[in-house]
Amino acid sequence: MENYIYETHDMADPLLPFIFHSAFQVVAHHCPLNWHENVELLYCLSGKGEIHCGTETALFLPGDLYVVNLELPHCVYSDTTVTYRCLIIDNAFFRENGLAPETLHFQHSIQDARFHNLFEELNNAFDRHRSGNAYAVIDIRHTVLSLLQVLCREYIVERPRDTNPNANIHIKNALLYIRKNMRNAITLDDIAAYVGISKYHLSREFKALTGKTIIEMVNLIRCTEAKYLIEHGTKICNAATACGYENLSYFSRVFQKNFHALPSAFLPKKD
Repeated sequence: MENYIYETHDMADPLLPFIFHSAFQVVAHHCPLNWHENVELLYCLSGKGEIHCGTETALFLPGDLYVVNLELPHCVYSDTTVTYRCLIIDNAFFRENGLAPETLHFQHSIQDARFHNLFEELNNAFDRHRSGNAYAVIDIRHTVLSLLQVLCREYIVERPRDTNPNANIHIKNALLYIRKNMRNAITLDDIAAYVGISKYHLSREFKALTGKTIIEMVNLIRCTEAKYLIEHGTKICNAATACGYENLSYFSRVFQKNFHALPSAFLPKKD
């Protein structure tokens, strides 16, 4: 499983503080888990996938819009193929239009036919811009504003309660440590020392923000990686060992608790 990647975004044109991919494709794997300081909009064009964002997992199907709010670790996964459009909006664009991005929290998963037309308009406007159309910059900015208008009017939701302003970075660092060390023995003391706060403080923050204990999350991360390995041909015993489980019986019990099925249910189907 990949570690968190912190993305920095170079918005080369101050008039177009956006990054736009017209057809990004994930084929039979997951993208690296990454996070950044800007809002990201993902619009599914075809195929079937999942989006893992923070502690949530959502299906990603044609016509779905998924909003990645500020600083949430996320990745796109597909067992087959999923193709989507991606728009990253620099925080500066929010501010120059009277919006404070750090105060906004949008609904994550949205089904709304208007976004199909808006992403089509955006794609066409970027095509015109690449062809040298003098008015394409206006069209792009107008369409992004139209997207934000719909989101701000209809899809702002209450931000998850966060009692500590440093809690998010504590949780990110804890998850980073777990992912980097999941093949080794992991103790709460080790994680707390890496994060830099007491294990009691970390345990409270972690449970409050993820809904899981640290041990539950360690097992979920390990079993998720083991599931991926098994689905792609690794023997169950080898997958268990690669993900930090020396006792195969214990691995099977934990795996079944997380996925409601034994590891053997995810072995590749024989022709």
